Amino acid sequence: IVQDTDKDKRYLPVIMTDSLQHVMYLNEGYLVPFMKNGLIGLMDRHGKEVLPAMNEELNDDYLCGNVREDVLVLSNKVTGRNGAIIFEGNIKELDDIGYGYLKIMTPECTRIIHKSGFEAGMDCCIDGKLPGGRFIALLSPRGWKLHTFTGRPLTDDLWDDVTTVAGVIQLKREGKFYLIDPEGMPLRAGNAALKLSAPFDNVISWPGQLIWVSQGNKQGLFDEHLNIRIPVDEHTLKPEFFGVQIVSRRGVSILDWKSGESEYFQQIKVNRPWVAVQQMHAWRLYDTERKAFLSQAYDTLGFTGLFPTAYKGDSVIVFLNKDTLLRFYKVK
Repeated sequence: IVQDTDKDKRYLPVIMTDSLQHVMYLNEGYLVPFMKNGLIGLMDRHGKEVLPAMNEELNDDYLCGNVREDVLVLSNKVTGRNGAIIFEGNIKELDDIGYGYLKIMTPECTRIIHKSGFEAGMDCCIDGKLPGGRFIALLSPRGWKLHTFTGRPLTDDLWDDVTTVAGVIQLKREGKFYLIDPEGMPLRAGNAALKLSAPFDNVISWPGQLIWVSQGNKQGLFDEHLNIRIPVDEHTLKPEFFGVQIVSRRGVSILDWKSGESEYFQQIKVNRPWVAVQQMHAWRLYDTERKAFLSQAYDTLGFTGLFPTAYKGDSVIVFLNKDTLLRFYKVK
């Protein structure tokens, strides 16, 4: 688990027993097939036998050597490089899904098996995955059920789906979505109480590890730890380069992540890096971070390609940047 995450690697020596060190040594480098007395085995890059010649056939993927997998599929069985049998049976497909787990598809079903040999949860399931790298989710005909990394049931709850959004665990049941901060997930087996969020109708990942949610005509925004960034309320949220555009009955406001929320405007137009706002039926360019106007008031303001174009009376004003503009008279 430590190797598959960004967690502090200083803990590795603490947990690294002699047997784990031996496994890591065996997994270093590549393997090459060899034939002896009509049987096939595998040796390491130094020519030392890792798996003795015991197999009549070899997976086509291994024939050219440079075998770097730490588990090997040989004659209807999966073994480690130390020769220990992890699984025996008819194997249709095998996927390494991380954190020491294998998804093994057989003609009958799918099995989630740890590389040390134990099987997670039920003997047979429809599918399995490791959402967020925090627990195992197994699918039965009744629904998805959560298990600990040691393969034991975490709760008795069943879900229609289990996924992640912006690093947060998302559980679905009866058309509603519930969110859980992975850091707050219980890790012990048993009927643990999950700290679920309120039910939401929709959940969408936003830029910056943010999570947009909706409840009926209400919308809100959370961060990756489910801290509230914008409360769930009767407003419409739209992501922008500066932060968020918030539309409510009171008007349109601008939330800049650096400086906070602005006053209300009638309308806004965005064409990065420019923002134009309408207030008292007049248009101005606006600095979202300083919360200040960048231009005088105009009758109309739009964009010509990258450039803000303002209209006032018979004048047309084109802004090249915040300090430079071109003014034209009596032109369309």
